[in-house]
Amino acid sequence: SARIAKRIDSVLEELGVGLRPLATARIVDQFDCLRLEIAAYLELQRTVLRKEEEVHNLRVKLAKMKGEPAPPAPPGAHFSHKKRKGDDYEPPLGFIGIGKAAVAPDSGLEGAPQAASSRKRRKQ
Repeated sequence: SARIAKRIDSVLEELGVGLRPLATARIVDQFDCLRLEIAAYLELQRTVLRKEEEVHNLRVKLAKMKGEPAPPAPPGAHFSHKKRKGDDYEPPLGFIGIGKAAVAPDSGLEGAPQAASSRKRRKQ
């Protein structure tokens, strides 16, 4: 996308690499490889940030469950407070497990995911 291309260009500028290299086959191939490596680096950077945010959110939930104050965010972290798809799921009270793997305590399948059909039968 255009946004990623701009970020790649800004990294190239930070590295002191010209955005329009001399057009020889070898240089163009090396430049393309560099751009791909920068794109992979930026994607990994985003993944690390998401995982750090996820760990922090889990620590906050754990502290809340224990009745302790929420831990501070890691230094330098700038987490967005937007909810992702599926973040709003909360199992009904009395269910055991984490997230979508929650099951009824009397089912004998604690922590095992349920099919939608078995959840419907249990409600009836």
